[in-house]
Amino acid sequence: MSPARRLRPIPRLRRAVSARLGQAALLFGLVCGVVGLVWAASQTGPAAGLRERVFDAALARSPAAANLSLPVFVAIDRKTIARAGPWPWPRDRLAALLSALTAAAPRAIALDILLEGPDQSSPAALARRLDQAAPDPVLTELAQRLPDGDAALAAALARAPAALGLAMDPSRARPPPPLAPMLARSPVRIDGMWDAQGLIAPGARLSAAAQGLGVLSLPGDSDAVVRRAPLLVVGGDILAPGLAVELLRLTLGGAPVLVDGPAEVLRLPGRDVALGDTSMLRLVPLSPAAAARATLSAEAVLTADPQAMVRLADAVVVLGAAAPELGGLRPGPGGRLVPSALLQALAFAQLQAGLIPRRPAWTGWAEPLAAFAVSLLAGIAALRLPPWAGAAAVTALVLAGAGAAFLAISRSLILVDPLAPAISAALVFALAALWVAARSRRQAARIRSAFEQHLAPDVVHRIAETPGALRLAGERREITALFSDIEGFTAMTERAAPEALIALLDRYFDGMARIVVAHGGMIDKIVGDAIHAFFNLPLDLAGHPQAALDCAREMTDFAQRLGNSAAAQALGMGRTRIGIETGPVIAGNVGGARKLDYTAHGPAVNAAARLEAANKQIGSAVLLGPVAAAAVSPEALMPLGPHALRGFSMPLALATPWPEALDAETRAAWRSAVVGQDVATLAAIAHAHADLTVLAETARRLDARTGDA
Repeated sequence: MSPARRLRPIPRLRRAVSARLGQAALLFGLVCGVVGLVWAASQTGPAAGLRERVFDAALARSPAAANLSLPVFVAIDRKTIARAGPWPWPRDRLAALLSALTAAAPRAIALDILLEGPDQSSPAALARRLDQAAPDPVLTELAQRLPDGDAALAAALARAPAALGLAMDPSRARPPPPLAPMLARSPVRIDGMWDAQGLIAPGARLSAAAQGLGVLSLPGDSDAVVRRAPLLVVGGDILAPGLAVELLRLTLGGAPVLVDGPAEVLRLPGRDVALGDTSMLRLVPLSPAAAARATLSAEAVLTADPQAMVRLADAVVVLGAAAPELGGLRPGPGGRLVPSALLQALAFAQLQAGLIPRRPAWTGWAEPLAAFAVSLLAGIAALRLPPWAGAAAVTALVLAGAGAAFLAISRSLILVDPLAPAISAALVFALAALWVAARSRRQAARIRSAFEQHLAPDVVHRIAETPGALRLAGERREITALFSDIEGFTAMTERAAPEALIALLDRYFDGMARIVVAHGGMIDKIVGDAIHAFFNLPLDLAGHPQAALDCAREMTDFAQRLGNSAAAQALGMGRTRIGIETGPVIAGNVGGARKLDYTAHGPAVNAAARLEAANKQIGSAVLLGPVAAAAVSPEALMPLGPHALRGFSMPLALATPWPEALDAETRAAWRSAVVGQDVATLAAIAHAHADLTVLAETARRLDARTGDA
């Protein structure tokens, strides 16, 4: 093999590599852009809310959440309001409820009620205000003897470990509350914690009577749903625990809380709680059945119901409002309205059980990486697979990823985002599929434009539907080339009127092209009066040499009928000559990016052109080269023996369709004479059919060759 032949595939390989690299760069850019946009959008706004709702749905199916044991929620509900009077209650009435509650000897109590400042409504409080307005020893002594709500409530608080609530304050107008001791291992990172300018605390007497103070404020997400309870908050310059943390501390014996700053862990006796970036506890959805089991009406406590008292003995209790008119209902995880005190009870139960959903730091890079990988696979599926197969593959991939994330959330409580990778993959697949569809549409349009005048409509449709079957970049394949020409065309153009000549040629080429297309051929070119046609190109055509021969016969019949017409006779239209040969060629698109010219080059194409011209000397109308002749039925062709053609170093064994004037016996004699180079027999047959020039010319040429030999 010559160096030139060995190097020939290199430009094609270079173009293929360049196209693949361009496609890969486009896909990489698309994936990066989509993943970046989806990731940015998923961190805030509706997308973040949607992600949180997915977390809610997965956490609701957690076995650990289903088995969660809540503390008793003593609810100030409508039955309680109907019995004890409208809200807000004076503090002595709340003290009565708390005294009845502590009589059952609970283990610890948390009040989800903000008791801001000193009592203002009891008789003692009124006497104190009068004494302040007009100082009088009688009023001072009276204030000490009259019923005092704060005193009664403080006495009730002293009977059991109890935690009161603090609220976040946007101002620093109030002095800091006397919080329980909290130990800190420096440094404690507070930049991500929920913070406010200050804290709203109960009055000094109540704060002193309570064994704990915790923040009862609950933050809502962008969709107003409360999904988090604070573990630690910053109020002014104070680090304060959440109400659930204080209740757990009291339940565990009241030891100080240790905040391990370097480890970002809240340490309680026998409990380590990861603070995370925000020092918030992610709440799990609370089922209505679990809420109902945990709830005990405060009316049963006020009436000292025996079953209620038994239930409260050594129990952890959260006291708070449940009646809607009291304004204590908040949308909890899952969107259902629940009392805020019940959310505090849920937070306590999760802390006690160690049920702490978390988003580890690695999710910050693992989730975008997973989204990139899934999206890249989705893009590859769009580029490489049929649309239905690609959609099925991407759907399966997305469902598998979402299922894995769902299991991680429900089983391991690791909050892995399943949405961003799924949305990114779907968008990348859709955009890549649209690009593929647009590219295919453009390619199909180019193919239709290039072939619709040269091929049968069904072949053009097949190519347009499956453009991969057409190798525009080039391929080596075997074809049959057919070249036709009108004899004496140049002389005809010199004597014909332009309008008459064009009209006749239109009829001629229209009929000839229809015949070629009908036999599965492709019109390559129409040059002057010549037609260049290929068979077995661009798609496979079984028996293409025979198809070309059948096409040639019909073309000569049509040309003869047209030549007998008055218009052709007037212009002196000559007969049509056709050359046919089969062989390997290089086929592909020639002409660069601006023009699609799908054609073929090779010895078979050159031979067909030479054979067409040789008809003039041999006296035939259709000549077949040796390869084409060998591929059709031997009975269909008359052998002409070896003939020298211009451009070929060795004579070629040619053949032509049998003239109808020769009977079977004469055909057999002719074939035998050609094989045996019996010039006398050939001359005798030619003499008997003097009107057939091809017989005499063949005999003459064979006689000349044998004489030279």
